Amino acid sequence: MAMLAVAFTVLLPASFSAMSGQSAIIASAVAQDDGDDDDDGDDDGGGGGGGGGGGGGDPAAAGELPGNIDDGDNIGPRDNDNCFEETVLRPPWLRPCDDRPARPPTTAVGPSSSGAGSSRGTSVDRAAPQDRVVGGQPSPAGRAGTAEPANALPREVVTLRASAAEVTQLENRGFIALVRSPGPLGAGELIRFEVPGNLSTIEALSLARELAPGAIVDFNHIYRPAQAICDTLVCRQRRAIGWPQPPNECKVQASVGLIDTSIDRANPALAGQRVVVLDGVSAGRPFASKDHGTSIVALLVGRSDAAVPGLLPQSEAVVVQAFHSSEAGEDIADTFDIVSAVDVLVKRGIAVINLSFTGPNNKVLAEIVRQSIADGAILIAAAGNRGPTGPVVYPAGYESVVAVTAVGEDLRIYRGANRGSFIDFSAPGVDVQVVSAKVETTFATGTSFAAPFITAALAAAKTKDPGKPVADLIKSLQGTATDLGKPGRDPIFGWGLVQAQDVCQ
Repeated sequence: MAMLAVAFTVLLPASFSAMSGQSAIIASAVAQDDGDDDDDGDDDGGGGGGGGGGGGGDPAAAGELPGNIDDGDNIGPRDNDNCFEETVLRPPWLRPCDDRPARPPTTAVGPSSSGAGSSRGTSVDRAAPQDRVVGGQPSPAGRAGTAEPANALPREVVTLRASAAEVTQLENRGFIALVRSPGPLGAGELIRFEVPGNLSTIEALSLARELAPGAIVDFNHIYRPAQAICDTLVCRQRRAIGWPQPPNECKVQASVGLIDTSIDRANPALAGQRVVVLDGVSAGRPFASKDHGTSIVALLVGRSDAAVPGLLPQSEAVVVQAFHSSEAGEDIADTFDIVSAVDVLVKRGIAVINLSFTGPNNKVLAEIVRQSIADGAILIAAAGNRGPTGPVVYPAGYESVVAVTAVGEDLRIYRGANRGSFIDFSAPGVDVQVVSAKVETTFATGTSFAAPFITAALAAAKTKDPGKPVADLIKSLQGTATDLGKPGRDPIFGWGLVQAQDVCQ
């Protein structure tokens, strides 16, 4: 069956309406590198890594900045004194230009690091990392603005030596006793309580101390082995979205589909993994290179002990190699092969499909997208790397496709990312460490590498609750996302940085 090949490197996510919010104001506020060295709308890997795409693009036409600029650089307020830019390109708790109250910091995002066996591009004008709320559990019952305590189990408190009367008072106010221990070392009864649903954990602790003044009451803090905390770039990026960090892993056994370039099936990161590779290039054309596809599939389902652990190491991936090498040496896919690839995956029952590529609107592609969504598939696409003035790219631009943009670990938007009302979610996409077909690991930048984080979250959520409607699965991600731009959905960050604390439990 024929499959498409399309050059990619940085992709556009698609989802809702066309790019009504694509703001020329943002574009004019700052001249930005579009991250697309060949002007094909794809992402180009920082430091030799994740994206294909040939040369030959016109840098002037692509709007690139002069000089040796790393297209992994993400834009921030220090690039311009314009207060408007401060407002739209910075996370809300870092804006000096508006008077909204600051959010309390809970998670520190440290400096980047690279490990042995890795290659890395250079970057410029990167703001110093700062503490900020990243991945905190929102409080229930209208208290979503209240952060949960750090290093403690959310929604729980513990009491020691509470009298029977005090326990009754607590239970009458909505506290639920989960576990009791009859007096460790004779110190009195130890009880683990779930807090009332209409209070945050912090508020519940205050109330519990008031209702049980004779007891010792505190958060149910958590403790870890006294070994060095993982502070690699991989760990920091996954910590930012609430994903399990090495050596922990997401144990969900999901199935994901990918339409991408060729795959290096012999890569150590894929050894023993459940990866099905289907050839989808029609008319006997030569297959595309292996870098991009290998990076994406390993990021999704690579081994947990790989140089870069996969997000879903116990899951299966069905990959359609739909990209071929053009006469000019570019990795590209045509409509025929892309549409055929979508058809193959949907007919195999693959419900969640990653599309880390971009291109123009096409009526045939639009129809297969419509049909696949009607059949219950979830399509996740890269938003594109054409910059703030770039056109809407597809399939991300279709209303029903989930469009993903890229942010750095400082939570500022990737300077080459597309903008528009079609953007749904933000995910790590700047200096993402990935495996490579050429070296052990490399660092890649672009919306292509942000999309798999959303794909993994939706695949895990779908596996946990297979009967839940697709719209509800997406709405759940919207409700827990960390808002990075203007309140609510905006054309730069969408609903914000995805938070996936619950999908792997």
